[in-house]
Amino acid sequence: MKKATLTDHSAFNGDFLLGLVLLGSSLFVMIESLRMPMRGSSGFLMSPGFAPCLLAGALFCLSAGYTVGAYLKGGARGLRPWLRRAVTDPDSRRLGILVILIGGYVIALAGRIPFSIATLIYHGAIFYYLNVGNFLKIVVYSILATLLVAFVLPMLFEMPLP
Repeated sequence: MKKATLTDHSAFNGDFLLGLVLLGSSLFVMIESLRMPMRGSSGFLMSPGFAPCLLAGALFCLSAGYTVGAYLKGGARGLRPWLRRAVTDPDSRRLGILVILIGGYVIALAGRIPFSIATLIYHGAIFYYLNVGNFLKIVVYSILATLLVAFVLPMLFEMPLP
């Protein structure tokens, strides 16, 4: 395995992208924690968003340093060909599509429609994309996985669902 050198900028492309993702994620958490309700005379200090905001702020500062370091080592150079290779690689593309499906489940479905229906749609989409079998198998597996996630596991572990 080849060691990364300062002249090998492609080794820092992933670091630069990871830093950008961490910056965006921590910024999102900070904004959302500031939007949480504030009660009492202490205001934000006693709100449920105080600790997440502090942690996200620390992560933001650390990821900013990480991103700047990767940028100074050439992480932004050659990013376009690196991304093109990542998009054309079948495994990377599959991972990206699965991440989009998971994001769609969390952002678009969960909380808007009943949990069991959202989970059934999610499992159906995942199993269809992964081509687990014919239509009947996909339907059966989706129903079984939904029953397990939405009904059996909450009963066994006494956990509330959204």
